[in-house]
Amino acid sequence: MKHMPLLKKQAAALVARCGIRPRAAAKAATALHDAGMLAWPATIDPSGLPYGLTVRSTAAGAEVDAYLVVRALVKALASECVEDPEGVAEELAVIDGARGPELDALLDELIERLGGAEIRYPASTARELAARIERAAGPMLVPMQRKAAG
Repeated sequence: MKHMPLLKKQAAALVARCGIRPRAAAKAATALHDAGMLAWPATIDPSGLPYGLTVRSTAAGAEVDAYLVVRALVKALASECVEDPEGVAEELAVIDGARGPELDALLDELIERLGGAEIRYPASTARELAARIERAAGPMLVPMQRKAAG
């Protein structure tokens, strides 16, 4: 295990904690690594673009974190609150009491006014993002392939 890359060492240590002998844990970590199932988080935050996304591998596939988008929206809401605390409180109370399509419309209006939730990337960056999500999701397992084939 001395010459393993750090990620494989961490995976082997995790597998060993499950009661598997160190040599077997190292083999399991190598198999996971070779299958492309171990990966460091991949981040896309291209310069000159307003928001980045963080893409991480998960046991079930991939996780896309849009923290920076949410952060920008909350910051814009906080700025509005400083300018008009009563108005913002009243608007949020209306949103809290709304249900169904009315709630959707009120939230859409608020989010759009605060800057929107869309992230626009040039084609090359969008392709890179798609590739990173696909890599983070890992290979499709055989039972999933059969189910997808239908």
